[in-house]
Amino acid sequence: MFIYTGTGVLCALLGGLFLDYSAMDVLLALGPVEWRSMGVFIVELGVGLAVTSIMASLFWDLASGGDMEKGL
Repeated sequence: MFIYTGTGVLCALLGGLFLDYSAMDVLLALGPVEWRSMGVFIVELGVGLAVTSIMASLFWDLASGGDMEKGL
């Protein structure tokens, strides 16, 4: 969630719209097409991390039968 929102806010702060990846061309002159591709990759990376953490949490909870110790 933070990667998605952070990417969108960064685009807006650099003069574009929310999730207008071509606005990040100010940071590194790659071109708008390359930044759109990279922006989608960054957002998808965040989605992948979120799904992976949820699946790991579900696995650990189901594998322990709900009897996990606090802090682990």
